[in-house]
Amino acid sequence: MTRNTLRTAALVLTLMLTMIPMARAEGGDPAKACQAFWADLAEKRYGDAWDALTEGSKGWIVSETAKAGKVSKEEVRALFDKHNEEVLNAFWNAFCEKMNPESIASLTYKAGPVQGDKCKVEVTGGDASKPIGLEMLREGGQWHFGLAETFMK
Repeated sequence: MTRNTLRTAALVLTLMLTMIPMARAEGGDPAKACQAFWADLAEKRYGDAWDALTEGSKGWIVSETAKAGKVSKEEVRALFDKHNEEVLNAFWNAFCEKMNPESIASLTYKAGPVQGDKCKVEVTGGDASKPIGLEMLREGGQWHFGLAETFMK
C-alpha cells in the first residue's frame, strides 16, 4: 500500500468511528431517538439518558433537584453533565421505580409529522388503551426527548 492509500484508509476509519456516536443517538429519526432514551434507562445507561434529554428537561430536573437538595443549580447541573454516578443513580433509579422503562422501551414508536424542530412520537401497545404522545425536539441537529415538555405542561 502506498502512503496516500494508508492515509485515506486512516481518514475513512476515523470518520466512521466519529459517526458511531451520531448513529447511536439516532438523531435522524425522532421515534428511534425516543425509544433509545427509554432503552438507555432500562439498561441503566443513565449518562446516555441524560444526554438524550432536551435542554428544557435538563433545566427542569436541575431546578427541582437543586430545590430539594438545597444546593445551587450550577452545582447540580455540573454533576449531571459530568455524569456523576451517585447523582445519576439517585435521580434515575427513583424515576425508573415509577416509570418502568423496560416496559416502555418495548412498546411501538411512530413519529408524527415533523414541524420545524418538533415532533410528537406516538407510543402504542402494552396496557395503554390509546396512544401516548411524547414530545421530541431537535437540538444541535439531534432529536432529544422532551420529558418536561411532555409531562410538565
